[in-house]
Amino acid sequence: MEIKIDSILGLPAHPLFAHGPVVLVPLTAIAAVVCALSRGWRQRLGWVVVGLAFVTLVSVDLAIGSGEALEESVPESELVEDHAGTSDSLLPLTAGLFVAVLALVAADRAFSRRSEDSHPGSSASRRWAMAGLAAATIVTASVSTVWIYRSGHSGAKAVWDDPDQPMLDGDGD
Repeated sequence: MEIKIDSILGLPAHPLFAHGPVVLVPLTAIAAVVCALSRGWRQRLGWVVVGLAFVTLVSVDLAIGSGEALEESVPESELVEDHAGTSDSLLPLTAGLFVAVLALVAADRAFSRRSEDSHPGSSASRRWAMAGLAAATIVTASVSTVWIYRSGHSGAKAVWDDPDQPMLDGDGD
C-alpha cells in the first residue's frame, strides 16, 4: 500500500504530510502503552487506539509516498538518502504497532467473553498471552517512537544542513 502524492495546490506534499506521523506516532505509542498496561483503559478505549494506530499507519504511508515523489525532484545527496532509508523502516514498524494493538484489544475482548473457570488452568494461559501481547505492543510502540524521531531528525538535517538543497541557496528564487 503506497500512496504517492507529489504536490498539493502547487506545493510539495511531503512537508505537509510529514507532520502527521511526527505527531501521530508518539501519540499512538503513548495510547498503546497505556492500553497495554491498564485493562480498564484497554476496555474503555482499546478500539479507539486501534483506529488511531490505523490512521497513523496511513499517515506514515502518505508521508513516505510523498517523500519518494519529492526525492525525485531534489538533488541527490547523502543526507537525503539517509532520511529516505530511515523513513522506509517506519511503514513496517507502524504496521507492527497496528497489528500488536489490534491483537491486544481483540484478545482482551475474546478472553473477557469467556468464563474464567471454563477450563482448568486457562486463567494462567490467558494471563501469559495477554502479557506477551502487552510486551509486543510496548516494544513496537517504543521502537516506532524512536524511529520517527530519527526520521524527523534526518529529514530536518537534509533540509537545513545540506548546502545543495535549492531552498537554502539564499537567492529567493
